[in-house]
Amino acid sequence: MSKPEDDRTGAGCFIVILIVVGCLIFLYFQNPNSVDGQRISLKPGSSWNLNLETDAGSPNGVYRLDNIEAYLVDGTDSIKIGVVDRDTLSKDFNNIEVEIVTLKGVPVISGKEDIVINLKFDIPENEGWIQREATINFRAEVSYPYYDIVDATVGSMTGSVDMKTLSTPFQSQQDILITDDVPEDNDLLIRRAVVILLGVTILVGIILFFRLKKEIDE
Repeated sequence: MSKPEDDRTGAGCFIVILIVVGCLIFLYFQNPNSVDGQRISLKPGSSWNLNLETDAGSPNGVYRLDNIEAYLVDGTDSIKIGVVDRDTLSKDFNNIEVEIVTLKGVPVISGKEDIVINLKFDIPENEGWIQREATINFRAEVSYPYYDIVDATVGSMTGSVDMKTLSTPFQSQQDILITDDVPEDNDLLIRRAVVILLGVTILVGIILFFRLKKEIDE
């Protein structure tokens, strides 16, 4: 194979890498379900998925919620609404693998991830709440496995990290408008388009990789 063809294939692989990295960065920072402090519009009878990032960290981001409560509040009016923790049932405290990276025996990466709480709220169909600006108040107890720097150091030498279970109260709120006239969610459409672009780009990258490998071998 000629050198220009090798260069073109290599350049294509580099462009693919740039596109993939760009898509991943976009998807990481553009979260249509995150709370940004603005009032959002929701249809009555709908379900709303919400991702809440916390300051706490645990192995693999494992956590468990207890005593979950959510209320829809408007002035003195308050009704309890359904809420489900979408991750609790998939998290197992008894089967946690911890990978600790050390430098000369000192942990430099703890193996912890920030806990992201994934919830699903049920918006009531009560006609008395339509066109009312209200607030969802949510609270629960968050339990999660925890270890400190000493536990990490000992665990890196023995192969077993001694973990404790911590529990702390957690609460959040979000302003909403319950309305039948919900504008189209352009952010979600853009995110889906980026996911499709990412998948196509990865497929093209795989093809270019094997083509480049073949050209180098020849």
